[in-house]
Amino acid sequence: MRHDLPRQRPASGSDTQTPPASQGRAPGPARNRAPVYTHTRRLLAVLLCILCTALPGLPLARALDVQLPEMGDPADTVLSPSEERKLGAIIEAQIRNQMPVLEDPELETYVSGLGQRLITAALDTDLRFRFLVLRSPTINAFATPGGVVAVNTGLIEAAHTESELAGVIAHEIAHVSQHHMARMIAESRQVTVATALGLLAAIAIGVAGGGNAGAAALQGTMAASAQAQLAFSRNYEREADRVGMQLLTASGYDPEGMPDFFERLQRQNQLNAGPTLEFLSTHPLTLDRISDTRNRAEQLKRSAKDRVVADRPEFHFAKARVRALTNPPGRIIARRDQADTPADRYMLAVAYLRDGRPEKAARILQRLRNTVPDNLWVQLALARAWMDLGRYREADRLLGHIDTLYPNLEAVVYYRVRSLLRQRRAGEALTLLQGFGQRRALSPYLLRLEAQAATATGKPWLAHEALADFHTAYGQYGAALEQLELALKSKGIDPVSQARVRSKRKEITALRARDERDKNRH
Repeated sequence: MRHDLPRQRPASGSDTQTPPASQGRAPGPARNRAPVYTHTRRLLAVLLCILCTALPGLPLARALDVQLPEMGDPADTVLSPSEERKLGAIIEAQIRNQMPVLEDPELETYVSGLGQRLITAALDTDLRFRFLVLRSPTINAFATPGGVVAVNTGLIEAAHTESELAGVIAHEIAHVSQHHMARMIAESRQVTVATALGLLAAIAIGVAGGGNAGAAALQGTMAASAQAQLAFSRNYEREADRVGMQLLTASGYDPEGMPDFFERLQRQNQLNAGPTLEFLSTHPLTLDRISDTRNRAEQLKRSAKDRVVADRPEFHFAKARVRALTNPPGRIIARRDQADTPADRYMLAVAYLRDGRPEKAARILQRLRNTVPDNLWVQLALARAWMDLGRYREADRLLGHIDTLYPNLEAVVYYRVRSLLRQRRAGEALTLLQGFGQRRALSPYLLRLEAQAATATGKPWLAHEALADFHTAYGQYGAALEQLELALKSKGIDPVSQARVRSKRKEITALRARDERDKNRH
C-alpha cells in the first residue's frame, strides 16, 4: 500500500538543519530553488489566471466559477461573503505554494493570536481570518479578499514595540473588513479589472522583495486612469488607518504605534538607509496621512485613558525567534556573550537547538524558566530540548502544564503530537489531532503529522485523506485527488469516511477543472 508521505520538513528549527530557502515549501519533486523574486513573478501569473480571463469583456466570474458582479454594474460594488471566502481560499493556496511561507508553530500562533485580539475587540464579522508569516527581510504586510493577512519577518524585526506591529496588522485587517480589494475588483467605472489585478499583483511582488517590479506593474495597469485610481487608493488607505486605530485602541494597544511606525519608515526612506521599504511601495504615505494618523491617535489615546497597556513580553520573544530562524545558528552562537536580555538568551537557546546541541539549549532554558516563569516561548523550547534529549516524561509533563495555561494552542498541540509520535504512541497522537481538528482547520504541518499518526495506527484511508488536505492547502489539486483515490481503495475504510472522502473529491475536482481552464486560457 502506497502512502506517499511527504518528507518531514523541520519547523521551528527542528531536527535537521534545513537551509532557510527550503523551509515553508510545499512537497514535491526535487527542484532548484529559485530566488524569492522568481516565486513572486510566478505568483503574479497565478493571480492573473485566477482573477482575469483571456478575452476582453469576459465576465470575471468565469475565472472563479462563482457569480461575481460584472464590472460596470452599479447595483453591486462588493463581492458577496461567500464569493470573497472562495477567492480568499484560492489565493491562500497559491501564496502557500509560491511564496516563502515560514511554517513555524510558535510564530504562527503569536501572529494569529495578535490578529484575533484585534478582531474580537471591535469587529463583528463572520469572516475567518488566516494569518501567515513570510520569510522575507523586507518590511511589509498585505491582505487579500477572504481574510488572508500575510506578515513579513522583516516587519516583525523592524517594529520597535508591539503596538507598532499591531498597528500594521490592524491596518491590513481593516482593508479586509472594509472589503477594499473586493470593492476595487467590483468597482464599476473608476476601476477596471486590469487595474485591480495590477494592484493585487504589485502587492504580491512588493511583499516578497521585488519592490521596483511591483511599482512598475502598478504603474502599468494604472496608465489609463492613474489620477482617479490614485485618489481611490488613498481614500482606502485613510479608511484602513482610521479603522485600524480603532481596533488598536479597543484591544488595549497604543494607537500611537501606527503613526510612530509610519514616521520612522518615512525618515528611514528619506535617508535611504536600512532594509528595503516595500511597505511604502504598497502603502503610499504622505505627510497629510501621517499627520492625520498622529492627530487621530492622540485623540483616541486621551479617550482610552487607562485602557492602553504596555507591550507584552511575547513581542520581544517573537522578534528573537525571527532572528534565530532567519540567521545561521553559528552566527548567533558566536555572539553568545552579547545575550543580555531574556529574549536574547532565548534566541541563543533556539540557535543551539537548530545547531543540534539540545543539552546547551536546555541549560539556558531551565535558567530562563526561573527568570520568566510560565513564559510560553521558553517552555515550548524547553519541551523541545527535552524531546531531543529523549527525556519524554519531562517533556510531556511540561507540555501538559502549558496546555492548562494556554488551552487549545496550535503550537502546544504540535509539540505534544511530535512527542507522542516519537514515543510510538500514534493512537494518542491521532486522537489529539482529530479532536483539535474538530475545532479548527489543521495547518499543513499538523496535517503531515496526522498522516504519520494514521499510517502508524493502521488507518491508511485517514493518512491519504490528511495528505489530500495537505496538498489542497498548497493548491496541488492533482496530487490531492490521487490521495483521495487511494483513500477510497484502502482496506477497512468505513462508510462515513467514504462519504466524506467522496465529498472532498467532488470539491477538489471542481477546483482542478478551474485550474485547467485557467492554464488553457493563459
